[in-house]
Amino acid sequence: MSFRVVLGDITKIHATAIVNAANCSLLGGGGVDGAIHRAAGPQLLEECRKLNGCETGQAKMTGGYRLLAEYVIHTPGPVWRGGNYGEAALLASCYRNCLKIAVENQIKDIAFPSISTGIYGYPLPEAAEIAVRTLHEYPAIEVQMVCFDERTKRAYEQAERAYRKKYDCTDIKETVYIEYENLPMKKVFKNEALKRKILQTAKDKEKEAVLIQRIIQAGTTFRQYVYLRGKEGLETGTCEKILAAMREEDEKRPVPMMAAYPFLKQDCWSLGQRDISYMKVRVLTGEDGQFDIEEIQRKKTKEGTELLFKIPGKRYRLVLEHTVAEQKLLKCLLLDGEADLKRFGLKGEYMPEE
Repeated sequence: MSFRVVLGDITKIHATAIVNAANCSLLGGGGVDGAIHRAAGPQLLEECRKLNGCETGQAKMTGGYRLLAEYVIHTPGPVWRGGNYGEAALLASCYRNCLKIAVENQIKDIAFPSISTGIYGYPLPEAAEIAVRTLHEYPAIEVQMVCFDERTKRAYEQAERAYRKKYDCTDIKETVYIEYENLPMKKVFKNEALKRKILQTAKDKEKEAVLIQRIIQAGTTFRQYVYLRGKEGLETGTCEKILAAMREEDEKRPVPMMAAYPFLKQDCWSLGQRDISYMKVRVLTGEDGQFDIEEIQRKKTKEGTELLFKIPGKRYRLVLEHTVAEQKLLKCLLLDGEADLKRFGLKGEYMPEE
């Protein structure tokens, strides 16, 4: 991934798209929002009026008009209210949804401001860490983080250095690490001390304790668990406490992908429907559309590592030259339940069913 932290005015940045830290009305405001509207001209406001606003954490795109950028992606960030109201998840959603729009529109480079760290009061070090971690989920997109002062620039540079030191892979011999946030909860809770600590967060509410235990037994990832909280009746505060406990443990002992999934060390393996039934595993193939996977097979060939995805009526073959590329792809599939091959610059081929 190409990631640069620069000091400057985002309205004067050369990029295909820039991100506007907007409010929910999308009708302009102060700070970066006001500066972008002034630089783009009245046509931007006219188009924004037609969008009917935008929810916090979501994103919508318009033209750039008088800006150097062709597009503006607007996203309302969360207001900091102490950290117990889902602010972290909403801030990550801002970055993630902007990048999703970029992928959908074949945008290869994008410039972000520091979302929510101005008048919305989000603590800068925490906001920078969330931004950097989320931006690295889309390695195929070139990202500029445009900061308006040296303090902000230093915070994002420090967050980027910390991320690369802990997680990033600079050559094929390095290890892909995964966070407890994405690790299936069955594996997380092999650590009995962590299991007790997390269940303690729901001890006062029997209903939540029962639901947490059930989700653990299902092998759900924490990311899916938070997503389910609305349907399951879990409170945001409980989820945030659990995530904090997981991250505290993760700081002590990051989990290598190979350690979480030992079968990945084998030259040949196969994952059937029973193995991946706890989530809907899907591959997005760009021009070819998308498909749900029934089975994943892996084997070594002269060309490299071959991954074969069995889908209804046919198969999809993908050859990977580097171990790290394979680990990152499988990380998305096994932890998020979805992988976009375009993000990784990969393209396979369809084959008839055997």
